Amino acid sequence: MRALVVHGSADLYGSDRACVRIVEAAVDAGWQIDVIIPNDGPLLAPLEATGAAVHVLDPLVVRRADLRWPTVAATPVRWAAAAVGLWQLAGRERVDLVHTNTAGALGGALIARRLRVPHIWHVHELFWQPRPVVAGFERMLRTADLVLCCSQAVADQFVDARVRARCRVAYTGAEVPPDLPEVQPLSGPGLEVVSVGRINEWKGQEILVAAVGKVIELRPGIPVTLRLIGDVFRTEHHYRQQLESTIARLGLGEVVVLEGDRRDALALVARADIFVLPSRRPEPFGMALVEAMALGRPSIATAAGGPLEIITSGRDGVLVPPADPGAMAAAIVDLWERPDVARRLAGAGRQRAGDFTLDAMATQVMRGWQEALDTGVAGRRGESS
Repeated sequence: MRALVVHGSADLYGSDRACVRIVEAAVDAGWQIDVIIPNDGPLLAPLEATGAAVHVLDPLVVRRADLRWPTVAATPVRWAAAAVGLWQLAGRERVDLVHTNTAGALGGALIARRLRVPHIWHVHELFWQPRPVVAGFERMLRTADLVLCCSQAVADQFVDARVRARCRVAYTGAEVPPDLPEVQPLSGPGLEVVSVGRINEWKGQEILVAAVGKVIELRPGIPVTLRLIGDVFRTEHHYRQQLESTIARLGLGEVVVLEGDRRDALALVARADIFVLPSRRPEPFGMALVEAMALGRPSIATAAGGPLEIITSGRDGVLVPPADPGAMAAAIVDLWERPDVARRLAGAGRQRAGDFTLDAMATQVMRGWQEALDTGVAGRRGESS
């Protein structure tokens, strides 16, 4: 059996690493795998290492910039060129199943329709666009034989009954090297706070910077360091500039370290005292949060989206309201001043993280592939029209 996996990014963040594990699981199960990614990026080498055939080709990704002036003027031309390339690939590579691993990559649906093979649409995103935009995407999801969602929060955003009936939850999961050296949290004279994630408006790094400023105001004797791991999309450097301006305005240039993308990100997390996921908007899942918990870090996250399914506040982590630097600062100070409680939460968090693994996700995805193959595409095309 042969499958085509269509992915809309070539980076190595949450859904990208999930893509690698899905391909690994499929290859281990005896599938021949072709993968489409949009460019030569960090994801290329890990995918090639699985033994899959990787095609660098525009998978017809819908980007926010495509819908803004002046880029929108050239968008139809790019989409038409991408569609031609995908059409040609579909003519050369006969496959039995298509798995689209990001919501915004439309090429998988195009290829599955041409080849009349089962199509699984794996959604790792929550949408904040106006309801008509989401409704339009739901209409496209009706063409899929199965909709895999990285959390229940992602599944719950859909209101179309036909889409909801096809939704299955496959938590993205996370894994950390078993031999990664860890430091006991809150055991030194200073306080090191760390966060991992793409720098953009909704990830909330500015909220965390403001919270750390308040921690210093509340407890001026604490030597605090905040490490922000991750960087911006290539077209969104203004977010990093905004963050740098906030850091300078608050006088935190000696406190906040912008690490950028780091291959040793997990090692930095394993040495930190507290991990914070400061998302301003709901997280679809929270892979970085699960990784920090698996590494035994006392963890704080905003109470929206995926983290609500991961953390029980006060038992295995701490949840705070989104966009509330005061509450975030109070939670950080509380963990600092009660290290025994923080370590108890960390221990329970490590155990909880074991419920969310990449292997468990891969198993759910392979079950989804089999369900889609068993169900087939009979009647779906007429139903979705």
